[in-house]
Amino acid sequence: MRSHPVDSRKSKATKPIAIVGGGFSGAALAWHLRRMNVTANIIVIEPRADLGCGLAYATPDPAHRINVPATRMILDADDAEHFHRWLIDTGYLATDPQAAMSDGRLFPTRAIFGFYMAEQMRSLKPAVMHLRAKALSVSATKGRFRIACDNGETIDAASVALATCHAPPAIPSSLRSLQSHPRFFSDPWSGNALASLAPRDRVLIVGTGLTMADIVASLERAGHRCEIVAVSRRGLRPQSHTDNQSVFEGDFTTPPLTQATALSRYVRRAVIDAAREGLPWQIVLNRVHEQGQPIWQNLSASSRRQFLRHLRPYWDTHRFRIAPQLHETIDKLIAYGMLDIRAASVRASHGALDISAASVRANSTTPHTISVDLRARHDMKWKSETFDAVMLATGPAHAVAADPLLSSMNADGLLQGDPLGLGIAVDRAGHAISHGNEPNPHLFVAGPLARGTFGELMATSDLSAYAKKIAGRIAASLLVTDDHVTSA
Repeated sequence: MRSHPVDSRKSKATKPIAIVGGGFSGAALAWHLRRMNVTANIIVIEPRADLGCGLAYATPDPAHRINVPATRMILDADDAEHFHRWLIDTGYLATDPQAAMSDGRLFPTRAIFGFYMAEQMRSLKPAVMHLRAKALSVSATKGRFRIACDNGETIDAASVALATCHAPPAIPSSLRSLQSHPRFFSDPWSGNALASLAPRDRVLIVGTGLTMADIVASLERAGHRCEIVAVSRRGLRPQSHTDNQSVFEGDFTTPPLTQATALSRYVRRAVIDAAREGLPWQIVLNRVHEQGQPIWQNLSASSRRQFLRHLRPYWDTHRFRIAPQLHETIDKLIAYGMLDIRAASVRASHGALDISAASVRANSTTPHTISVDLRARHDMKWKSETFDAVMLATGPAHAVAADPLLSSMNADGLLQGDPLGLGIAVDRAGHAISHGNEPNPHLFVAGPLARGTFGELMATSDLSAYAKKIAGRIAASLLVTDDHVTSA
């Protein structure tokens, strides 16, 4: 393994810091470690060609845009509007004039943010090394970690930060009999799922959140001309932004609200009060987001579960809004009768075929359509409908068991899933908690996988702030380790 010289005047650390996953969370962590002048070698293990992109910002589809204004896409809070200025300084708007709103807000493509992140990460070379590989296992022996990668390399590290992305969506039990059907796509971004659809295919999308919006945008851009039906239990779609730049000064943390129902009433009352003053609900929700982590900490364990079970769908569709361009596209398709968003349950029809792609090739008479049963919300009757394709858009799987690396570390007792099923159990400092319920001082969890403890941890601003916190902990842990080694 290649290594880089370490300045012993600043740090005695000899083993590198390994970051497993090089999407935005892993890249932000590496960025903050360098800002803190941590001189131990930093190795980011990421199979993609560029660091900082991940799944979200690696998409080449120009229909996929960032979901917040560019001023809120933050790598470093010390220069929060750097990306916005970078877009202007590089002349990007000349290539994408639709990115600019009349009020000055910019909603560029997600791909350009990925390019921006890759450029920022390249500036950290050679202090940050990109190992283009996938981590297969992480083991702990004699005060260090050993990481085995799929390219045959093995990394010894003093500290490890897990910044892996979520696994693909889990197939609901009601649709599991379709998983071998060639027209059922459990991961819309895998292979050529969208490209395989014909313009006249009638498509069912299971899920009505952000992934649904991206699929619809891609199909519309590709010239799709047939009906798209999107279903979820409540039929909630992502909401739009407001151009009102007012700031809501309400406090949702004092006094502490320990019950989810009380929190819901408090937020609803604030929205009503704001409306009386001519202020949109979006600025109230922005304030709730800003205070999201302390709000989450105040809730009791049972109330957190209640929130996830009953309130989370409403929070997600109002908190995670979509770009104005995409919202306009969805409104247009609904008005034209080409997009139908329904509140309904779905299951594979009793007579639906469970066939493989091989059988289709062998028998050209095998139908390509899929029959499913749909039941409207508050209705007892199931109705059968036929589609040319069914696409799963229920969001990534969160369970530790869904990721082979995390599953193996769980089996070894190095970590465990959080009680809410949102990711990995961590303490307030970001340390992974072992099966002995003890935090490992040198094993950290970066990114959304720590949401069970921190709650609001999805936006780039949240992820970057959390990465900075983890970077500080890693820097401190290296100094403690070095002092111990020296005194021994």
